[in-house]
Amino acid sequence: ASFGVKAGESLNSSPEVENGLSELRSVGIFDEGNFQFKNKFRPTNSTIYLCQPDDERRSAVADVILMIASPDLDTTAPEALDDLPATSNSNSNCESDSKAPVRTAAPEPAAAPAPERPVPAGAAAPQPAGSDSAHGHNPITLPTSAVRFDLITDSWAELATPAVTERMARLTEAAAGVELGAEGLPRVPWLDFECVVPTPSGRTAEALLCRSWPGIRQAVVHNGLFPTLLMSLADNGFEPVELSDCRPVTRTGPFRDVDLTALQRILAERPGGVSMICLELSDNAQGGYPISLANLREVRRIAVAAGIPLVLDATRALENAAFVVEHEEGQQGRSIWKVTADLLATADAVT
Repeated sequence: ASFGVKAGESLNSSPEVENGLSELRSVGIFDEGNFQFKNKFRPTNSTIYLCQPDDERRSAVADVILMIASPDLDTTAPEALDDLPATSNSNSNCESDSKAPVRTAAPEPAAAPAPERPVPAGAAAPQPAGSDSAHGHNPITLPTSAVRFDLITDSWAELATPAVTERMARLTEAAAGVELGAEGLPRVPWLDFECVVPTPSGRTAEALLCRSWPGIRQAVVHNGLFPTLLMSLADNGFEPVELSDCRPVTRTGPFRDVDLTALQRILAERPGGVSMICLELSDNAQGGYPISLANLREVRRIAVAAGIPLVLDATRALENAAFVVEHEEGQQGRSIWKVTADLLATADAVT
């Protein structure tokens, strides 16, 4: 579940609680980024309501949020009554029977034990019941190795796997200049940029780009960027301005392209007041829908005419390219790497 993200309205909400939650959202307490990440998988979102008694026993909303975010791990979680070991019929003659607790409900006839089903070779063993008890019944504290499907960690750089650990160390060394020679960093054939700087994660690249951006920090027109990039922009004095509408290029196509008319209107309203146009490929906030290559080239044309740099968040560039190869007219059958190069070639800078 994603706690604190507002997905609906309540007809009888408490104004005090509503104001408290709104204040917490305004300072970024809740995990909006993780909610966007989950929406990429097209889930059905259902609202979870917090109910409180209509008397003096009410808890402050901040206390409830803190309880969810950081529960007391030293507290022993109560076990459900049905989880208690049942008394076997074979022990009916034991002396302790008369002292054993008796349920008020009439006992049901004991069913014959189900035969054990063989586990196919290579199949994963089921998780044992109560396996999280050693971690205070708090799934957030489970080690990575104990989680088969992780939908909380939305960044590859944060996954504790050998491959990620090795790659992170390699990128960190490169970023520190260990591999820099007389000619600088080696050229990457499919990256058509004079300067390529390795970083250990996407958010590190975003922060570096925002800190080193030349010129006055002004508006940044975007299509719904990931929260880490939005925070880097805000931290460095930029004003994010979101495009209000990204629409399908066709009625049946998978693309949600930039509304070129809306883009031109925003640029006309802010002459000389836009630092960059920043677009995320296969935009997370838009449900992961890709941008067509034709539309991206039109955005590039508008940006060049206005003298404004175009920046791409290329986290899902290959995914975007795969959609272009499969669905965009005139691009079917092309190499995914060549299409990726064409997508990135429209930009002045890429993270």
